[in-house]
Amino acid sequence: MNPNATPAAHPEMPPERVQALEQAERLQDETQAADFLLQCHWPDARLKAAELIHSRALLEHVLGAVRNSDRRVEKLLQQRLDVLSGREAATGRGQRAVEHARTLVEAASLLVNQVADLDREWSQVGDAPDAVRAEFDALREQLRQRLDAHTRLQHAVRDLSGRLQQLMADAEPSSRLLPPDQVAAALDRLEEEMAALCASAEAPSLPKRVLAEFKQKHDALRAALGSLEQRHAAVTAHEKMLLEWEAQDVAALDVASIKQQWQALPALMQQDNAGLEQRFQALLAKLDGSRQLQAADENERRRQARLLFSLSMDGMEAALKNGALQEAAEHEHKLREMDLQLARLGGDQKLRLQNARAELGRLQGWAKWGGKMSRDELLKTAQDLPSRSLSVAELAKEVGGLRERWKALDATAGPASKEAWKKFDSACTTAYAPAAEHFKKLAQERQDNLERARALVAEVRSQADLLEQAGQRGAGAEPDWKLIAGVCDRVQQQWRRLGPVDRKPKKSLDAEFAEALARLAKPLAVQQAAEKKERQRLIEAAAAIDPAQRRAPEELQELQQRWQQRARHLPLERHDEHALWQRFRAACDQLFAKRKQHVKSADAERGAHLREREALCERLEAAQNEKPEAIRNLLREVRTAWAKSGEVPRAVQRQIDTRFERAVAALQKRLDDGERSARQMRGELLAQRFGLCLQLERAVASGEGGSDAAALAEQARAARADWERLAPASNDAERALAARFEQDLAALAAQDQSRVAQLRRNLPLLSHDLLRAEILLGIDSPPALSRERLKVQVEVLQSSLKSGEKPLAPHSLLLRMCELPAPLDAQDEARLRAVANRLA
Repeated sequence: MNPNATPAAHPEMPPERVQALEQAERLQDETQAADFLLQCHWPDARLKAAELIHSRALLEHVLGAVRNSDRRVEKLLQQRLDVLSGREAATGRGQRAVEHARTLVEAASLLVNQVADLDREWSQVGDAPDAVRAEFDALREQLRQRLDAHTRLQHAVRDLSGRLQQLMADAEPSSRLLPPDQVAAALDRLEEEMAALCASAEAPSLPKRVLAEFKQKHDALRAALGSLEQRHAAVTAHEKMLLEWEAQDVAALDVASIKQQWQALPALMQQDNAGLEQRFQALLAKLDGSRQLQAADENERRRQARLLFSLSMDGMEAALKNGALQEAAEHEHKLREMDLQLARLGGDQKLRLQNARAELGRLQGWAKWGGKMSRDELLKTAQDLPSRSLSVAELAKEVGGLRERWKALDATAGPASKEAWKKFDSACTTAYAPAAEHFKKLAQERQDNLERARALVAEVRSQADLLEQAGQRGAGAEPDWKLIAGVCDRVQQQWRRLGPVDRKPKKSLDAEFAEALARLAKPLAVQQAAEKKERQRLIEAAAAIDPAQRRAPEELQELQQRWQQRARHLPLERHDEHALWQRFRAACDQLFAKRKQHVKSADAERGAHLREREALCERLEAAQNEKPEAIRNLLREVRTAWAKSGEVPRAVQRQIDTRFERAVAALQKRLDDGERSARQMRGELLAQRFGLCLQLERAVASGEGGSDAAALAEQARAARADWERLAPASNDAERALAARFEQDLAALAAQDQSRVAQLRRNLPLLSHDLLRAEILLGIDSPPALSRERLKVQVEVLQSSLKSGEKPLAPHSLLLRMCELPAPLDAQDEARLRAVANRLA
């Protein structure tokens, strides 16, 4: 509950307080609230008005006025002043931190420790206003950027120094020679980069020592460029001279001259001269060996020419001797191509050549005559080919063989006449016409197959382009993977069924088709791999279904529908599709088998549970004649066993539940009837006790029996006999009546007048309590007592409304009536008996 909340108006609240609270609720301005607070006399209204005051001036003014007079208002105002003071202090610290940050931002040089001090200062500011915090964050971001720039600048300077050091090491005389212009260009670049770094905003923060060392190394390397240029010029002169000599013919060089020119060149350093001196010595060695090689080469070529002449001459003479005219002509052709002057033939060798050539001419004349006869035979064979029943392949082979033999005769018997060749060619063409037509058809088929192959390639490329465009459009344009899979299968089958194609275009088309198909197959393979994983998850989900749960068939049906949807959306390779389907089907069959077994076992369990519950019902039905306590124990035991027993078959569940409820209801009714009968007996017993006590009390109050002791003793003995026939007292009311009965017996025997006075005093009290008990129990009172009953009802209502006072319970009222002896008449005794029966 909020301690500052305004209490709700109570019916007993003074009107002035209510009016003050309403006026405090209507306040809107803190000045009006301050004036109202200083004039108001009601604390709740003052506290309500104080909640509207927030400015320091009004807080201090009102606090001074209410100090030590209204602790709640004083506490609220003091808390707000403390909050304002804390905020003002935090604002001041924040402003100082902002000024410090602005000073660092504007400073020419910035150090890391300065920023660290600023961060420590800001961490002690506390809850600063948002505007101050935003301004500090902006300045701190500028400082961070300056520190980052300073760090990058230092790294750049260190990098330049390292590059300058490496350049100096490369330019050392003991190192390999670098071109001076390359060193100068690198040095100029380093100088320009350092100048740019020194011109940056963070340059004042750089250590002066680093800049001085860089300048010192730079000047030293610049001074060493002169000696480097001289060294490079000497090496260049030696290399130029060596290149000129190596480019000339070795025979045109003079050893003494090149040695003199080499000595005249500028001296070289030892590390530069090693390679050049080796090249010069190699050139001298080459000059010395070139003359020896020329002489040896001339002798070798002459020996080879003589050997070739001897071999060709021997071969020609052997061919002429064996009649191999074609072979002899080839050897004679080789002899004509030889440089016979280089071979320097002797007289006998020249004579052998002349005789062999004469013999070759004579044999060629005879071969020409024989060639004519052979050509006539070939012509006749070609003319007879159409009349022979030859297949296309045999015809082509025959015509080709005839042309080859004609061509061979040109080599052995000399060329034929033009007219003979035309006749032979015309006969071969006529005979070859069927084969030509056949091969033309085959060529046309190959061309058609080529066009179909190109169309397939174009189709696959078009599908691949569409797929790539769909991928570029994003997730909203999902490709039709089923169509793509069908296209891949169809075009591959059509490609395999293509007829023959010329070898050259077939090779390139195979490559194009494979490349285009890969553009489709690779994304498809990725999708199919993902689809395999999804199918595997469906298989695992089917295997993970609990066969014992009721929704197992519905879950399996959902998985089967998802399987069919995925199969329609993206089919897999046939063997993969078949293997995965077999596994999924096996998982489904296994689930059905397990569920069937579970249902069977569950039916057996339900049957056992049914028998258990039937036995419980039989126990209840057989306990109708048991004692109440045994029935209560049995009901408690059977209810526990019934709750622990499992489910039964649904067909008989309603019947067994109804049987159980009827058996329980019958036993409970028997218990209720017994308790009702026992309550009635207790009520009747209590009423009888009341009757005996009232009978004695009326006798005591009226003086019946006079002073005859025998009559009094007889009356007391009869009352005692009637009392003892009743059951022993078992509760407070009965025990109170027993004590009252003993007192009445003693008073009757002694004729006690004090008891008579007491009875008469208690009569109106007992009548009042009796009327009150009837009101509490809802029992009608006699009509003559209606006015008194109404009065008592008002008393009962007022006593119930008084705070802290509880109305007297009916049982307590009964106990008081049992303890209150009074001589009631017959009508009041009947009323008392009715109250006792109701309460019992």
